[in-house]
Amino acid sequence: MKLFAFCFLFAAIAAAECPAGMTAVPLRTIDRFLTIPVSINGESPHDFVLDTGAQVTTLDPEIAHGTPEIADVSVLGTKGHVAGYMTRVDSITVGKATLSHQQAAVMPLNGFSVNGKKISGILGKDFLSNFDILIQHGKTVCIK
Repeated sequence: MKLFAFCFLFAAIAAAECPAGMTAVPLRTIDRFLTIPVSINGESPHDFVLDTGAQVTTLDPEIAHGTPEIADVSVLGTKGHVAGYMTRVDSITVGKATLSHQQAAVMPLNGFSVNGKKISGILGKDFLSNFDILIQHGKTVCIK
């Protein structure tokens, strides 16, 4: 019962931080990364890094199963070239904000984890630029 009361209180506090009309989504700061729960094609949410500098949302192949391969891509990252492909997903959802029929890159994140927590993707500008986003105290993302 105490856990339920704590969760309810936490949700109420998080929601109270957002301006009217915006939805609160929990944000975790791990090391220097901001992570956020993201649902792909209506599945259970996975931890994604919120990256305002990434042009395209990127999925790890483990969560991109069943998505079509549209075109091959290669990206130059900090560890050299990484090969992958572009796909189209039915939906990308953060809180109540959903984009339908969105393209995304699929590339192996090679077990990318932050403090032992597996990261399944990178939420990029192609999603974020479609919504009003407010990051509150590094703990909540308000989205509309």
